[in-house]
Amino acid sequence: MLLSIGVCTAAIIIYIWPTKPYPWSKYADPACTLIFSVIVCLTCKPILANCIFILMEGAPEVIDTVELTKEINALQEGTVKVHDFHVWSLSKGKYSLSCHIQCNGNAMEVLKESTKLVHDYGIDHCTIQIEDNIECEQEC
Repeated sequence: MLLSIGVCTAAIIIYIWPTKPYPWSKYADPACTLIFSVIVCLTCKPILANCIFILMEGAPEVIDTVELTKEINALQEGTVKVHDFHVWSLSKGKYSLSCHIQCNGNAMEVLKESTKLVHDYGIDHCTIQIEDNIECEQEC
């Protein structure tokens, strides 16, 4: 719509001041097009930034990952340890999580509780791998 207004404005300028006596009027169309293309680029910037954030699988700012890992670690006192923890955006408002949970207690109960906790945080899709009674060979 803005571009159409720009084209109509340029047409009116060229109609009122023809190019023969007013040579500057021939620049009206490119000038209006340039002005409105800059406006379009500025309005598209947030959309482009959001697309790049999603394509780069950025971690959503609305989810407190530090607090989430603390809550998962506290599911069964001293028996749960989270590592390889990743949260990313699938699309705007849709998030995914992947993590490994090392536990020494009831693995199925830990899986149920951690899945419910992850969904309570607004994460739509989660992949949780339970490592039952396994020590990490490397620093996790």
